[in-house]
Amino acid sequence: MASNGTAAPSLQRSGTTKRTVHLLPPPSHTGSASTNPYGTNERGLQKYHHGFFDPSVAPLRVAYLKIMGMMTVVIILILWACLPLYWGSFWLELTHSPGLTSWVVNRDTGFIGGFVQQSMVNSSHGEWDPIPEGHLGWQVVTPAQAGSDQDIMDAVAVHESVWVVLVIAENATSRLQEARANGDASYDPTSVLTWYFSEARNEIAADTIIQELVDYILGLTISRLNTILAAEYLAEIQGNTTALAALAKAPQTIAGPVAMTMMNLRPYTDPTAIAVALVGSIYLIIVTFIWSNGHAQARMILAPHLRTRSYILLRVVAPLLSYLPLSLAFSMISLPFKLPFDGKYTYAGGFFLYWCFCYLAMCALGLAIEAMITLLTPRFAFLFLIPWIITNVSVAQQPFELDPWFYRYGYGFPVYNLAQAVRTILFDTRNVLGQNAGILLGWAGLSLITMPLFTLIMRGMEMRKARREIRAANAARKQDVDVDVGYEGGGTLAQEDEETRLDGQALEGGKTENSTIGEAR
Repeated sequence: MASNGTAAPSLQRSGTTKRTVHLLPPPSHTGSASTNPYGTNERGLQKYHHGFFDPSVAPLRVAYLKIMGMMTVVIILILWACLPLYWGSFWLELTHSPGLTSWVVNRDTGFIGGFVQQSMVNSSHGEWDPIPEGHLGWQVVTPAQAGSDQDIMDAVAVHESVWVVLVIAENATSRLQEARANGDASYDPTSVLTWYFSEARNEIAADTIIQELVDYILGLTISRLNTILAAEYLAEIQGNTTALAALAKAPQTIAGPVAMTMMNLRPYTDPTAIAVALVGSIYLIIVTFIWSNGHAQARMILAPHLRTRSYILLRVVAPLLSYLPLSLAFSMISLPFKLPFDGKYTYAGGFFLYWCFCYLAMCALGLAIEAMITLLTPRFAFLFLIPWIITNVSVAQQPFELDPWFYRYGYGFPVYNLAQAVRTILFDTRNVLGQNAGILLGWAGLSLITMPLFTLIMRGMEMRKARREIRAANAARKQDVDVDVGYEGGGTLAQEDEETRLDGQALEGGKTENSTIGEAR
């Protein structure tokens, strides 16, 4: 029976089991919603309302600071672990300059050849006064070993077996003596010494180390040699009017009888090339990283509904196809800047080959990111991106001869091989395009193995989790059914449904009196 009062209605089933439903008061229309039109969240905090140091957001502030503190520590650890690798590639590079193999080819059997040869060898042993800050690794190579001038140029620019070759002209001493005696005005001092190098092999080493050291050593050597030659000859012909008259006809034979000629066999003709040979590679990694992040979000639309095989094929085929237009667009950026794609092949052929290597580099660099993003998820993919960039760039800027031996790992890394391929296409440096392409394909092939493997692992974990959730949900539903049919007094499911409907009507009406629902038989 109903009675007056404020007690909540009691819903009684057959037997002694009871359930009490407490009616909630109607929502207030004068609360915070009126002062804050944006409402509140599940914690009861008003949106767009609090200051950073507001006590009511203290738990959220603590969570924020904890996350950012951990993130800062992780980034610091990554920087400490990776950036020293890049810094170290430039550290004490002059102490490694003797690793730049240099030849002295002496074709003169007289005083000039012997003086210059000994001077260069002494510079390699630190016997100079003043001692230069660095020196090259000069080696004496006989004319028979060096071969002709063409053989020397091939060794420098084609085979790249040596960085610098200094050639002392054949019979340089006797030719000078004859020119002085005969007053030969056609005598050319610059024909005595010729040194060869290839700037495009590595412009950093060529411009900042090789040229500076060679100019320094040879400049002092020539200055000392000319002083000795002039003093000795003037003392020898003192009072000899005929010899003095001959000198008047060929003054270069006494004022500066020895000079040098520099032969840059592969000039670095376009500084813009550094954008595609080195810095552009960093952008290439960033582009593939952005694409991989976008793909990770987009494929989640399909992933839950695809079989594992279809999902793996999607992950493999999608980047391989997308890299084609991306690499073409990346390559076409260089066209308006007139890069010398005709340095070795035709302009069209050089550009097409450059596009092919950009595509291979995208596959090598991007598929590695695709594989690692499977394990790390897009949220933590930067943990791989930063080391991936630094380990690649650290070995691509200057020759390994100027770095500690550890950096020779770069021979097998993508960015170094892309840079070498670009130098060959643009400047006709040593041609190892097959090796470069093979290493890039090797990295892509490795990722095509690891990416499906990682996908299988993560997919298996997801599927096991989904099965556990389904089993848990089924168990919960079964327990609910058992409770429903197990009420004391033997109530049926139909009766329970009817009681639930009546409970809802009682709540909607907001009744304040107790009502008892009789047992339906």
